[in-house]
Amino acid sequence: MAGPTEIASLNHNCLVPMDMVIRVAKEIRGYTLGEAERLCDEIFQKQPVAMAYVVVLSRRGVPFPLLDHALHLLMVIYACFREAGVELEDINEDMLAKAWNSTISMARFFAGEPCETERDRLIALGVTGYPEPFLLAYWVTCAKEEFLRDGFTAETGLVLGATKSLLDCFVQASAGKGT
Repeated sequence: MAGPTEIASLNHNCLVPMDMVIRVAKEIRGYTLGEAERLCDEIFQKQPVAMAYVVVLSRRGVPFPLLDHALHLLMVIYACFREAGVELEDINEDMLAKAWNSTISMARFFAGEPCETERDRLIALGVTGYPEPFLLAYWVTCAKEEFLRDGFTAETGLVLGATKSLLDCFVQASAGKGT
């Protein structure tokens, strides 16, 4: 587990610090329907492929509560990069396909780890090496508290893969773009 010194050094090496993720997520949770619609409209205008990637999950059988959590994650990720002053590249279908394949490969690898302790160690190592560790930590928290609360299903697998792929694409779209 990372201590205060390691966490402080992570804050200096990323565009989106921990306090921003926490604050933005709380703000978005408190949005009225109108505020959420305005942010979704902005995301659709700036990153239409990313928004479509979440919306299309409903056509793949994802029920509304899971879709709502996926949309929340997209809003938090987008709003954090916007607040950090990052001008993002356009996310496209090729980026999403590559991120999806990478996410699925990672999931298969971790699913094959026989020892839970070793799996947890490898995941922790991956988090500390991720370019935006606090957004990844928020994704993991949402995965545990929202997506996996009622167990793992094909639909939760789709949402987990899609939202992790989106996060990876936003990180890629922000590469070298910090203010």
